Amino acid sequence: MSVIQMHEAQFGDKLGVPKPFALHKGVYAGNGMVFDNNSVRGREGLYSWAEFAQGWPVRLVERPNVNFYQVQNRIQAALDAPKPYKVWDSNCEHSANRVIYGEKRSETKELFGGLAACAAMAMLLVMLAPKLKA
Repeated sequence: MSVIQMHEAQFGDKLGVPKPFALHKGVYAGNGMVFDNNSVRGREGLYSWAEFAQGWPVRLVERPNVNFYQVQNRIQAALDAPKPYKVWDSNCEHSANRVIYGEKRSETKELFGGLAACAAMAMLLVMLAPKLKA
């Protein structure tokens, strides 16, 4: 992921700024504005490039091949009825993927969920190992 300047961004680009445990995501909506959902503001909205970046370099996460009008309509629908921020159910990644692809999805949540499942299985095997030897 390369650092991108506002004048290089294209409508529908998935953008990211580094946070302690993840890359905060948003969607470039044109005219220096980013569609975003975060815990500080508490809901989806359009925010300036600077508000989105919060002093961090903005990275181009993905430049999807999008239908401009579909993404524009999804952003408008989200602004008309903004979803509140919920870390496991309605986070920045859910919101970005919903307006780009029309599906609520969080790759980060899926990754952490998969890691948690693996950790739980490992703990279960460690607990069962002595019983299996007997």
